Amino acid sequence: MPNRIDIVEPFTRVRDFDSDGSLDGIELLMQAVNLLGNPGLQIVGNVRIELYEFVEASAEPKGARIDHWAADLSSVELQQKHWNQLTQMYEFRLEVDPAVLPRNRKFVLAVTYDTPQGVHLTDECFLEYDVRGFS
Repeated sequence: MPNRIDIVEPFTRVRDFDSDGSLDGIELLMQAVNLLGNPGLQIVGNVRIELYEFVEASAEPKGARIDHWAADLSSVELQQKHWNQLTQMYEFRLEVDPAVLPRNRKFVLAVTYDTPQGVHLTDECFLEYDVRGFS
């Protein structure tokens, strides 16, 4: 059983999924880690992903919620859709309207995994991107 989930920050980023030069969304890589610190666990349950504005110089950097997504990992088909056997991580492609992203290009990405036993595991990270990389 996992005792935590981790957003894999070096690989979680704003992306151009179709190589047309425009921002399409966020690629989120997440892994479940057991009590011994071993990553690469497959999980069953629901994952909630939320995107928030970033608040500068605040004890609570999470501002207003911009967008949210839900991922169900309860079937073999849904597992195959998101699980990457090579990296041993879950990959989620989150479509985002570029018009709703914060003007300062920095935001908070939060993930909550709800286990079948009712335990909630969470992680969050700050994402920043350079708008000049997108048309």
